[in-house]
Amino acid sequence: MRGVGIDSLGIERSQEGHPTHKTLFNNSIIIVEGLRLKEVVEGEYFMVIAPLKLEGTDGSPARALLIDGFGRDDFK
Repeated sequence: MRGVGIDSLGIERSQEGHPTHKTLFNNSIIIVEGLRLKEVVEGEYFMVIAPLKLEGTDGSPARALLIDGFGRDDFK
């Protein structure tokens, strides 16, 4: 797994010390929050996340794209 996407604005809203973020980041797993997933049909997609390049921050607004029609074997 390379990343986690979630449709809420925070993967951990009330966890003191942010253990979820720290665990994911320490394992090089990207976190994408605030996705609109309501109309996405369950399945496998190739996801592209294109963040704005900002300095002095650890987060950024981003454009998220889902590309259908790719399987896991297409990227080996």
